[in-house]
Order: sequence, then structure tokens, then C-alpha cells
Amino acid sequence: MLTEKAFYARVGARIRAVRLAKGLSQTEVAKRIKSYQQNVGRTERGTENLTLDVILRIANALDVDPSEFFTDEPKIKKTSRGSAPTRRGR
Repeated sequence: MLTEKAFYARVGARIRAVRLAKGLSQTEVAKRIKSYQQNVGRTERGTENLTLDVILRIANALDVDPSEFFTDEPKIKKTSRGSAPTRRGR
């Protein structure tokens, strides 16, 4: 069974993986969601209990479906800064 701590860590790791694949810094994501870099860092470390509205804001900032954070199989390919992301089948 998955503990809360393990679940937060897994979701945070997925958020981080997507952010890195998009070539964005924590500061850039924080600006997009009108928050602080420290909050993004805590989210990625799994020490934040995220609300649905924050998950949605992060997903919109990263231009992905929120479900992307709850799967181990990424649907996005790495992109270089400023280029449009490429998605594999939906």
C-alpha cells in the first residue's frame, strides 16, 4: 500500500520530470502559477499536500494534462526551450 509521503514524493517527482522535459526552471514555473520558487521546490520534493487547483495551475503552466502527474509513463518528449511540446498518443 502506498503511504501519503510516498504518494506526494511520486507526484512531485513526476512534476519535476515534466518541468525538466519542458526545459523550465522552478522559478519560471512559479511565475506562471503566481507562486514562489520555494513552493515549487517543496512540491517537487513531495513535502506539499497539493490541492486540485494547484495541480491544475501547474499542469496549465507546463501545458500538460493533470493526469500526467499521476502516471509513471510520460506522454511528453523533451523539448528545447521555446519549442512546442510533442505528445505521444492520448
